[in-house]
Amino acid sequence: MMKQNESIREAISILQEQAETLGLCLSRYRSLQALLREKQAWHGVAEATKEIEPLLARLAALVKRQQGFLADKGTARMTRFVVQQGAGSLRDTALRLIKRVAELETALRRESADAQMLLENSHHFAVFNINVMTAVKANETYVPPGAAETEHARGVKMFDANV
Repeated sequence: MMKQNESIREAISILQEQAETLGLCLSRYRSLQALLREKQAWHGVAEATKEIEPLLARLAALVKRQQGFLADKGTARMTRFVVQQGAGSLRDTALRLIKRVAELETALRRESADAQMLLENSHHFAVFNINVMTAVKANETYVPPGAAETEHARGVKMFDANV
């Protein structure tokens, strides 16, 4: 019984650290998104991403720790390990933490995808501004993929179809 309590306490410790780290990652991703939504998104983006990197490394270390723990216990999933434990307050705590970690992971995936989309939009905006500043003709840059020739070579102006 004592060994079982130690195991469930270790599982709870891992889950608590995961929940804490995931929460910090979420807040950092949200602040990164706020920076990317501002007009001058490039200010502070590097610093914001540098704040996220150690948290992601810590999260990866926690995942390895969890995998090692589960390998020692002979199971592949934390939920299965916890359910196999005897009923009690520690088991209930672990189950609540598993649910919380799963919710945070889902939220982090969503926030990460949103941040990636904002980064891509910022990239496209920067490329557009560079093209404007360097006076690159649009037809040289925005030829459809696989087109044999540019619009200029065909004698068609880029925006004629819209007039």
